[in-house]
Amino acid sequence: MLNRNGLSGRSACAAVAAPLLLVLPCIAGSSVGTDSASVRVTLRVVVPPVFNILRVERVAGGYRYHVWTNMPSAHFNGRLVHFDHVGESTMELPTPPDALYVAPGL
Repeated sequence: MLNRNGLSGRSACAAVAAPLLLVLPCIAGSSVGTDSASVRVTLRVVVPPVFNILRVERVAGGYRYHVWTNMPSAHFNGRLVHFDHVGESTMELPTPPDALYVAPGL
């Protein structure tokens, strides 16, 4: 039986269904992942060790060093000294400043 466009029932159905089938891959491809997104970002900051002698005072039995450091510890002429916090610290050593050898600690 022909409809008013001159097509039979199957032909009319095929004529309507063909464009819909072509649109489905486009819809499926563009709708995947539109409800959510995720990303992984890695941020690494490298802080070099810093050790500055701010002031040296002569005291009984040696020298008092006022230092600023961002290291947890350091070796002074083979002697390991641990710091309580990052920033300014005070320590006493028997070594004069001109003979002081500083190596970063762990």
